[in-house]
Amino acid sequence: MPVWLLAVVLTFACAVIVYSVRCVAQATRNDTLTKISTKARVARVSGRNSNMLNHWLAGGNVSHFHNVNRELYVTFELLPDNKPVKFTIPIVQYPEIDEGDTGTLIFQGTRFISFE
Repeated sequence: MPVWLLAVVLTFACAVIVYSVRCVAQATRNDTLTKISTKARVARVSGRNSNMLNHWLAGGNVSHFHNVNRELYVTFELLPDNKPVKFTIPIVQYPEIDEGDTGTLIFQGTRFISFE
């Protein structure tokens, strides 16, 4: 195996390990925090196609790819002080969430729980 290929593989493996450790550490921190329930307004909703890159990496033709799962990036403003917080939310949970909606936001650290 060429040295450069070994270096690329090791770099990728290290990146995956670091990312995994960070995810576990954040989840552990979230578990120690209390759940917060507060009134909030949806300030911004933006989406991201999460399967397009996976389809392209698998050698698929993106122009013929129809089944796209999406995640929403939702910025809420906590009321009454309008402090912004941002979460990633699966679109299947909240397909009808729109900017300007108000309701009760429940979260725990960086973990989104619900918006009703």
